Amino acid sequence: MYRRTEGRHIFMALAICLFLFSPLVIFFEPLIVAETLYYERGVWITQVPKINFMLCGIAMLLLLLAFVALWLMNMNKLSIVLAVLCTCGCLVLLHGGSLSYVSLSGEAITFRHAFSQDKQSYTWDSIDSIHYFDDLENDVQPFYVFYFPDGEEFQLKKNGLLTEEIRIRIDQKIRELNIPFERIHEW
Repeated sequence: MYRRTEGRHIFMALAICLFLFSPLVIFFEPLIVAETLYYERGVWITQVPKINFMLCGIAMLLLLLAFVALWLMNMNKLSIVLAVLCTCGCLVLLHGGSLSYVSLSGEAITFRHAFSQDKQSYTWDSIDSIHYFDDLENDVQPFYVFYFPDGEEFQLKKNGLLTEEIRIRIDQKIRELNIPFERIHEW
């Protein structure tokens, strides 16, 4: 005998699948978006700030809540309204998170903050100073802090994307342009 499944069971299955696969989405979605939208020839590195991963995680949680609301509340009017609101919130967070990035090239350092349409670009010779934090005793990942004339600053952490080759290029630019540089071993 043919048996129809209730529509709410589809949302149960979607919620379970999203719950299982959301760690992969949270980890890879910001990286894929940054490499797709902000790739340019001659760019040494395009890095994604931590805020992108956090916004993607919150967006996946909102989408999961939308599916769970439709499943548990038996697809009534209130659950549909909640699901639409959660889905809209998810889309807003994913869009805002996809806007932020940092890219370094031989000519400039470009970055944009989350939810901002303004792209900030600084040439290497406009950098006020650079600090390199390296705490080998406490086994903390080294990182650069770039300071700009308008008070803006950003951190560039050494990870799988910031390879030794790129670090050498940064050091060459520092020496070539005589940018004030300080290596701090303990902080």
